[in-house]
Order: sequence, then C-alpha cells, then structure tokens
Amino acid sequence: FLGIFLVGWETVKLIQYRIKHHVKKTVQDTYDYTKEISKKGYHHTKKLHKKGMDRIAKTSKAIADKMKP
Repeated sequence: FLGIFLVGWETVKLIQYRIKHHVKKTVQDTYDYTKEISKKGYHHTKKLHKKGMDRIAKTSKAIADKMKP
C-alpha cells in the first residue's frame, strides 16, 4: 500500500493495463501460430496422401498392362 501511495493510483492502473495488454497480445500471437501450424500439417498430410494414391494408381496400371495378352 505504501508503494501505491508513493507512485499514485493512476500509475498502478497504467501498469496493470500494460500487463493485461501484453498478455492478451501474447495469447493472440500464440493462437495465430498454432492455427498456422495446424493448417501446414493438414496440407502436408493431404499432399502425402495424394502422392501415395498416385503411386498406387501407377503401380496398378503397370500390373494391368503386364497382365494383358
């Protein structure tokens, strides 16, 4: 209480505002980063699936071509 008395109530409110603003900004940045990572993971997995399906189709076509008389 002595510290509040010395620096003034307005200064205490200013410090609290800055702390809350910094925490809010940090949380938003973390959320945006996490969202970006999940999008990258989704697109990477989709690309791997397409690559695998293309290989299966290519192999199946090669096998079917060999089986033709």
